[in-house]
Amino acid sequence: MLYQLFKIIKPHQAYFGLKDYQQFILIKKMNHDLRLGIEIHGCPIIRNENGLALSSRNQYLKNDENIHALHLTQTLKKFKLLIKNQEFDQFKIEREKILTDKRWNYLELRDAQTLSEEFTSKEVVLLGVLQIGSTRLLDNEVISL
Repeated sequence: MLYQLFKIIKPHQAYFGLKDYQQFILIKKMNHDLRLGIEIHGCPIIRNENGLALSSRNQYLKNDENIHALHLTQTLKKFKLLIKNQEFDQFKIEREKILTDKRWNYLELRDAQTLSEEFTSKEVVLLGVLQIGSTRLLDNEVISL
């Protein structure tokens, strides 16, 4: 659908939020592979005062669920420090413990440019999805190595 929209309106530039990082990378790849010639820009994640990424999905969180939703942000920040400090073994151990919590859909570390499990660029992205009640929250942290 996005390809069709791009073909109809023929934009020179397009802006996408980085909250859905995987979508952003796929759009960049589509633009490159199909030689659409569009400048694709990523817009930073906007967060509330507690650090939770703003999303239309947040409206479905009940008051007590807002507190549980912070677990996503706090976990990503904690793991970001481990990764920046190159403590990958500790990251793997703690990741396995956290994933026993069935609310986690996934928590993955990928190459920031290719989304591959092999790190070939100087940045990685920590991707997380946490289910709070009926709300599926996603967030990420891009980390320079």
